[in-house]
Amino acid sequence: MATYAGALTVAAAAYAYAKRHVSNRRFSFGTGKVGDLAGFASALILGVVALGIAFESVQRLMDPRRVAFGQATVVAVVGLAGRQRGLRKNSRPAGTHRPRLLSQHS
Repeated sequence: MATYAGALTVAAAAYAYAKRHVSNRRFSFGTGKVGDLAGFASALILGVVALGIAFESVQRLMDPRRVAFGQATVVAVVGLAGRQRGLRKNSRPAGTHRPRLLSQHS
């Protein structure tokens, strides 16, 4: 989750930079490419993290380590409870957010 938060931070910073320099004449084609560059940088960062996870997975397959299932279960239950609480807190009653059909646009 921290890597996704970092990627969102990079995107937000790029948006703020592009918005601040929108009238700058040095950007002859506008600041639209700043967001593209931020997306590329975020993808590179997430790719490096994925490679690290893959390396760690292969390493653990070759040299298995003992897993503390008791602690892992407690962490999983706490995470699930927090997620359920957030879902209940942010959920809407049924039927309040229904997309319109294409036939209703005409």
